[in-house]
This record gives sequence, structure tokens and C-alpha cells, in this order.
Amino acid sequence: MFEIPVDLVEPGTYKASLEKVEVLPSANPNYPGDFRKWHFLVDVRGSLTAITATSSMNNGPKTKTYKWLKALLRRELRSGERIESPVGQQVLVVIENNEKGYPSIVELLPIAEAPEQVLQGVPR
Repeated sequence: MFEIPVDLVEPGTYKASLEKVEVLPSANPNYPGDFRKWHFLVDVRGSLTAITATSSMNNGPKTKTYKWLKALLRRELRSGERIESPVGQQVLVVIENNEKGYPSIVELLPIAEAPEQVLQGVPR
């Protein structure tokens, strides 16, 4: 039996959390070496949907990894900094359909932290 999915993620911005990041070897001879595979749990209409994305192993300021870490950590990164694991962090994921029509993460945006409250219900 074959069941065609009806719940592909529509393009848009969704709240998500980073489930894990794997380092995997590339099977593509045009891109030898390792790459990162990012696993997100995306809240789509109240249901958690797993979506993955890939990035290179590069960590420089113009790379996907650098931009995504900034969004996940909600801060600027420091030169020489070591980040053990951003797993569990929440972000907003921007999803668009790729050239084959499948949902693809194109950007991560930080989730604004709630302002500290001095009195119950009164933001600082």
C-alpha cells in the first residue's frame, strides 16, 4: 500500500526546535568530505513535523552554520568561541519550496526572548 502525504509543510515561518546535528560523509564526489545535517522539529498547525537541512562544515561569518548558530543562540558569536551544542534551542524557521517542490529551510530567525517582569504582568 502507498499513501501519498497530504501534510507537506506549506511555505511560511514556523516555530521549531533543534533536535540534533549530525556530521556525515558526503557521497557526492563533487563535494568530498563531511557535511552537517540539521534536524528540526517544526510546529506545523500544532503538530510536530521533522524537517532536515544540510550545511557545509565551514563556520565563517558568511556561512549558513554561522548565521544559524547566531539565530539559535540569539546573540553575536565571538571570534575563537567554542560552542558545544545548540541542541534544544528554539528558533523560527523560514520554509520555501525547493526546485523539486519540497519544503526546504532557507533561513533561521531568532525568537525574541520575553521581557523580564518586575511585577506579575508588567514587562520591564
